[in-house]
Amino acid sequence: MTTRERKTSFALLLGSTLTLTSAHAASPLPSAAACATPITAAGTYRELSVPGAKQTEARGVNNRGDIVGFYAEAQDQLHGFLYASGVLTTIDVPDADWTVATDINNSGTIVGYFADRGLGLAHGFVLRHGTFSTIDAPGAFVTEINAINSRGDIVGTALEPNGDTGTNVGFVRYRDSSFERIAIGMHSYVADINDRGDLLVNGNDLTGQFLRVHGEYHSIQACGAFAFRITNQLHLAGTTSGPSSGSVGFVLTPRSYLTYRYPGAAFTVLRDVNASGVVVGAADNVGFLFLPR
Repeated sequence: MTTRERKTSFALLLGSTLTLTSAHAASPLPSAAACATPITAAGTYRELSVPGAKQTEARGVNNRGDIVGFYAEAQDQLHGFLYASGVLTTIDVPDADWTVATDINNSGTIVGYFADRGLGLAHGFVLRHGTFSTIDAPGAFVTEINAINSRGDIVGTALEPNGDTGTNVGFVRYRDSSFERIAIGMHSYVADINDRGDLLVNGNDLTGQFLRVHGEYHSIQACGAFAFRITNQLHLAGTTSGPSSGSVGFVLTPRSYLTYRYPGAAFTVLRDVNASGVVVGAADNVGFLFLPR
């Protein structure tokens, strides 16, 4: 494993058959009524910046508070990172052009994707107990992993050959190494999977977003926003347009619609939330951590 552990820490600064079902009263989804009364989340923001990087983005956080993401050097070289117990570890897949870490589960297994040095095509990776494994979806020439649950199931995007540009489809790779292809409309991908195996599936602009719960697909609106994560309770987390400009993060539950704006930032993108309500994401060109009050 070619990870580099630095003794510096982040700057922590205050600051199948497709059955579609519309959301309704019996739906397991958060109620749209909560969207009418957004509440500003109360807590503390902290900046997560890799020293010397031009951009940092936090992508995933587990229930222990371990955070993964990526940062860009001045020459736009991308590296994954793990931030745990105050220590920053850079994650580089061996012989890769660049590496992005996207999620970490409660066992500490990290997933993401990297570009090979030959054709520059992306492949998924799993980093478990210091060992990298490459994951490629069957029949795909590009694979990106977006999330992993506590059971070790992973989800992502596969670019399959189709004409000049190919077709994006989603996939689930289960812990027994079997794959399930997920396709909705012309292009789709799977953004997240919770510990129960429920999926957050994104279609194109026409088909929108869906939750697959117990094998049944539910079309979701998420307050007109875009969700990146689902929790075990089917709460949605993501980003939406700000009241006047830019963007804010959100967490939508059956009873509340919490919004997050990093102080002074025009754009706040919320990428993940853990069971304690800790959220991570990016604000303009820095990563951030939010600790609820």
